[in-house]
Amino acid sequence: FLGLTVGCIQHDQEPDIRREQYAMDITYGTNSEFGFDYLRDNGMATTREQQVQRGYHYAIVDEVDSILIDEARTPLIISGPATISTHQYDKWKPLIEQLVRKQTMLCNRIASEAVELFDRLDPEKTPTFTPNEPIGVTVSPEVRKLAAELRVHLTEV
Repeated sequence: FLGLTVGCIQHDQEPDIRREQYAMDITYGTNSEFGFDYLRDNGMATTREQQVQRGYHYAIVDEVDSILIDEARTPLIISGPATISTHQYDKWKPLIEQLVRKQTMLCNRIASEAVELFDRLDPEKTPTFTPNEPIGVTVSPEVRKLAAELRVHLTEV
């Protein structure tokens, strides 16, 4: 029509077909298809050849109220099933578990050393500390006991 080429983006098209459709003068498609292609082109495509979209001069959006109001409650989902398993989880899980164990041991050691140091202090000469901001969560009995030993007064909201 008037020498213009027309393309249409549909859900299950291969990237080569999508690229051909985007190369047309006019390209029809849904909000989600344009959105997903944009996200793929700008997030997952590592080379220009992997991208399907091209630059635009104009956009005509039909039923913009539906897109901006009704569908705005449901954002585009940018994840999907992995096509190739990289086994990265299996590789890193034991190392991360080991790191967490070491961090826990370090924190426990530092806390017990702090309690030992405070036990050696003269309670009459030890200053009392009260945080300026009240604590916005319920304080567990263990934390309350440690705070009392460290002479920290906790104020709950």
